[in-house]
Amino acid sequence: MSNSSTLEVVVIGVDNPAGGTRQRYGLLVGQVHSIVRIDDSDKGGRVRAGAGGWELAYEDGWVPLCRLGDSIGLGTADTSHPFGGQGATGRVLGVRLAGTAALSPAYIGFAVDEVIEIRSLLLDEILPFPHWVIHHLPPSTVWGAVPAGTGSPGALLLLLDGMALAGRAAHSSPPGGG
Repeated sequence: MSNSSTLEVVVIGVDNPAGGTRQRYGLLVGQVHSIVRIDDSDKGGRVRAGAGGWELAYEDGWVPLCRLGDSIGLGTADTSHPFGGQGATGRVLGVRLAGTAALSPAYIGFAVDEVIEIRSLLLDEILPFPHWVIHHLPPSTVWGAVPAGTGSPGALLLLLDGMALAGRAAHSSPPGGG
């Protein structure tokens, strides 16, 4: 019997507009500061169109709000709103930027299409992911993969580095947010 350690992962769904499918990814629970549900009543006060793009009211300020699908190169079917349309309910992962005590913003919001579950993974089941497979992302963005499991679409659940994605999004967003 193996005495293996585990990791907790937030499993999310991101729509791929090119294929019309929803793909699953995982982020370490420790990298996700919070999960925020945005519905129609929140869209006037919690989400706004800022000078540099969409923003989310978060932790006593405004932080950049990006679609995770855009950050990993899936594109967006509808860019008129971060949740795919004005009537859609959205989920946002608040990810803290590493080492940002003096930086503004200290967080990035990633809009996702679905938050599926929090899953425990045995370290033994995590496969190293060859960085050359995904050409359009920095090498550290995908750090591992696990078999998706029975009833899950796709052969692998790719494990994303939330800090790498947040840092990349922060560099492409204007500082401060309104």
